[in-house]
Amino acid sequence: MKEKIFLIDTTKCIGCRGCQVACKVWNNLDPEDTKNWGSYQNPGNMSGTTYTLVRFSEVIEDGKLRFLFSKDQCRHCAMPGCADACPVEGAIYQWKEAGAVFVTEKCDPSKCRKECLAGCPFEVMKFNEKANRAHKCRLCPERIVVGAVPACTKTCPTGALSFGDKDEMVKIAEQKLAEMKKIYPTAELYPGTDWHVIWLLTSKQEHYHLAEQNPTLFKKKEKMYHLAEIPLAYAIFGAAFLGGLSKLKERKKEIQSKKK
Repeated sequence: MKEKIFLIDTTKCIGCRGCQVACKVWNNLDPEDTKNWGSYQNPGNMSGTTYTLVRFSEVIEDGKLRFLFSKDQCRHCAMPGCADACPVEGAIYQWKEAGAVFVTEKCDPSKCRKECLAGCPFEVMKFNEKANRAHKCRLCPERIVVGAVPACTKTCPTGALSFGDKDEMVKIAEQKLAEMKKIYPTAELYPGTDWHVIWLLTSKQEHYHLAEQNPTLFKKKEKMYHLAEIPLAYAIFGAAFLGGLSKLKERKKEIQSKKK
């Protein structure tokens, strides 16, 4: 199988949320309570039961109001920080040819401190309390293995979502970007063609409320490791303190016995 990638063309997205519903249905995910928070975007963010989310944005550009829509999901990183951070062997699997990174049944929160959540540079990995394990977009591997496209792609009515061979998808994305730059000078491919999920944007990336481009994973990992070291530091200090206290008690008994 040739390496696959996922292309999201925001110029074709109409904000219908068909992909969002298809993801819920195919993955048998529970609905979640939503509220009016001043946007048609609901729920407000991804969660352990919402793998894909259509983001709604209103921006003023050149004195004109623009409505921007975009599907948000896991980037399925070529070097996934979640898998690198996870201490449980086999809990997060990377199927490189399909460009998919997904959580397996081996995920066991009793054996870790949910490091995968801190390891994700895009803060996509979430925890599903009901299932008691980490959850995120799986890219429908059971569909890909039989030659089908992910459920969200199959459902999209406008062709905004495409899944296929990397070379072909990158070529399509770059051709469309060249066209869009004539109309929208700030158009870009986010986060870049080296990723397994690419967005074609016609405005600045931050206007779509997508995570920052090329975030520094190592800073988050460093912070995560420092946090992980805190309990260990306390344990070492505690052991040293108790050991020293025991020696003091022995010395006190020795002195008292000599006085007698």
